[in-house]
Amino acid sequence: MSPEPLLSPDSDIAKAYLPAKRAKQGVAYAEGDTLAAEALLGSWPVEAVFIDGEFAASARGAKLCSMGRAKGARVHLASTKTLARLSAVESPPPIAVAVRPPSLSIEAMLEGTNRLLVLDRVADPGNAGALIRSAVAFGARVLLTRGCVALSNDKLVRATAGVCFHEMACQAVGPGAEVATHLAKEGWTTVALHSHAPVSLQDFRPDASAKVALVIGNESSGVDWSAWGRAERVRIEMAGRVESLNASISGALALYELARRGTGR
Repeated sequence: MSPEPLLSPDSDIAKAYLPAKRAKQGVAYAEGDTLAAEALLGSWPVEAVFIDGEFAASARGAKLCSMGRAKGARVHLASTKTLARLSAVESPPPIAVAVRPPSLSIEAMLEGTNRLLVLDRVADPGNAGALIRSAVAFGARVLLTRGCVALSNDKLVRATAGVCFHEMACQAVGPGAEVATHLAKEGWTTVALHSHAPVSLQDFRPDASAKVALVIGNESSGVDWSAWGRAERVRIEMAGRVESLNASISGALALYELARRGTGR
């Protein structure tokens, strides 16, 4: 089965997937062979595949087209001009996949894990994506509270290297205060990074079986303490005279430390 006829950059389908339209509709765009494959292997609903004719004729391209159809997506043969118009990068690759973030309940996200990363109004897509990638690497799931960058953001998707598409990896949820209340009711221990906290992360030693949620705050204003006032505040010990670390770096360090002290599934 061959792809659809050549897609014009001015067609209604192409216009529906322009970057501005995707952002408005909450549609993510996975560009390039590796990211497209992750999207097609992942758990996010797949809407469409856009592929260059030459790449579609290759063995790899044909396999990705087949994977897209198996997911119920339409495969569109696209010209270089069309791919460029849809692309969020300077040099558009020969394939892209349009997907939608999942819609999972917080109860579903908490089931079967004892390590959680909560992004509290993290606004930078590069930081959020890197944090999701680190969380998956260290056995934690991710909740993005209201005010965070959208999961469908192109830069966020690229920064995750495709792990955002993994089953139960991440989910956008409601306001931080509601999430904090829910976690408390379910017996989770919440811990938040703070550069001037009295307790160091190295000295924070929960039971291996404890359910621990790490909270990373906004890059400028930090954690919203009105929502997370019950969280234990910890700092990362640093030898040099440095006020703080980048959110994604400090989060990765903390996730690694917590992973060493629990099973994390």
